[in-house]
Amino acid sequence: MKRFTNSNFKQITTYDSKTDSYITKYKCETNSGTVFVDPNSDIKKISIIADNYGYNIFGEKVGETDKNGFFKNGINKNGTYYTNDGYNILGYDKDGYNRAGYDKKGYNRNGFNNLGYDRYGYDSNGFDRDGFDHDGFDKNGYDKDGFNRIGYDRGGYYKNGFNLAGYHKNGTKFDDSGFDKNGFNVYGYDREGYNRNGFNNLGYNRYGYDRNGFNVLGYNRYGYDRTGYNKNGFNSMGYHKNGTKYDDLGFDIRGYNHDGYDRTGYNKDGYNKKGFNRLGIHKNGTKYDDFGFDIYGKTKEDKEKEIEKIYKKQQAMITLGVIGFILIIILIFAYAIFVH
Repeated sequence: MKRFTNSNFKQITTYDSKTDSYITKYKCETNSGTVFVDPNSDIKKISIIADNYGYNIFGEKVGETDKNGFFKNGINKNGTYYTNDGYNILGYDKDGYNRAGYDKKGYNRNGFNNLGYDRYGYDSNGFDRDGFDHDGFDKNGYDKDGFNRIGYDRGGYYKNGFNLAGYHKNGTKFDDSGFDKNGFNVYGYDREGYNRNGFNNLGYNRYGYDRNGFNVLGYNRYGYDRTGYNKNGFNSMGYHKNGTKYDDLGFDIRGYNHDGYDRTGYNKDGYNKKGFNRLGIHKNGTKYDDFGFDIYGKTKEDKEKEIEKIYKKQQAMITLGVIGFILIIILIFAYAIFVH
């Protein structure tokens, strides 16, 4: 079997300034010319480089190359992954471009394909295939619906059908629904029924308040009527109409009585007089108070007895059901015997 001979594969020692040391390399006279290889880092190169007889250092026969000098494993006959002019077996350089200057997706170094469009579908002038820019306007400044950037079409009419002079396409100052360019009809009301001052024909604005700031129920936005009292009869100072800070049921403006409980029986911390919150949890963190009663005044034993009663009742109903079913079966058989 042919191998590299001493005449075409020689060991040499050279000084490496980067590592400040001497390294051993091999000088190969091959069928591709003279090549220097490092046995520690150029194993693939060594395995592919052939001598003048076509065998590598390991005595293996090297296969045929393609027209560009590449073997099947992607290594060129020059011992690298690229041809002498810088292209790999797939025809791309280190930057990913082929000889025609395009990458694998078909874009050149400037980011355009052979039709002149970038990855987002726009040409060098910023227009897509339909002739519209990133904002949706063509070279003349009109969008797909025929309106320019300030909303007017080629005829000079705005999207609502009016021109700058205030005339509609129908030749009048009102559109076909009876509203002018500002959206008001001949009576001065817009499509929602409000005039230029923001009030409807009943005198209320869009928020439901009249010119004095009161709604249809007679309360302002703070919840007080014209006399200064809210729906619960308190003024802004917290006094009730009865002259005290508590209403006739004994609750203040915030809804708490003298003892600090609201109308549902809970204080500011969310506990009732028994110390339970609305979820039935006591202050001690359990469902029972310190005497063993829950929010409904029942003990754990009481609940267990109730559960036991319910269980016994269900069992009794099941038993009665079974007995009834058996009786029905007996009656059916008895009827069948009687008939025959």
